[in-house]
Amino acid sequence: MGGYCRDTTTGTCSVRSDARVADDGATGDGGACPTAPCGAAGVPIGSGECAAYCSQQLAFAGVLATCGSDSGASGWHIAIVDSDAERTTFGVALPNDVGWVGLAQTAAVWRWLDPSDDVQAPTEPPWASGEPVATNPYGLFDSTSQSDLLRSGTSSEAHGFFCEYRP
Repeated sequence: MGGYCRDTTTGTCSVRSDARVADDGATGDGGACPTAPCGAAGVPIGSGECAAYCSQQLAFAGVLATCGSDSGASGWHIAIVDSDAERTTFGVALPNDVGWVGLAQTAAVWRWLDPSDDVQAPTEPPWASGEPVATNPYGLFDSTSQSDLLRSGTSSEAHGFFCEYRP
């Protein structure tokens, strides 16, 4: 489901078709990842946190309605991939795809939807070549090239999306 397969005998997951990683399906605290709001299986990404790629094609507003935004509370929210380490972790643990993340532009300033972090384009985060496009105010994570870069999109575009879980 959601691009993952689970062996029902061993409970192990094989999460990427390019075999960059295989995971045991447990969080850092020994518990299993909960199912994401879209129904996809959660994948451990460290420190008890989990992530999921949701393959449903939604516009950005639909993603926020499904995952929610990062309020700092526990539970699922749209993914915030605001560091090199986190981009690498997401790129390794989740399928090769392009999907919405919690990054939006307002008044020419890019902000992660965890209200604590402003991102000034184009130097941070690492944007794909030609990105961000000034008329595209929402962020996409692109793990298809093994470079784990960000792209920009419009509110009417439909894409899969990344959610993350904080215990």
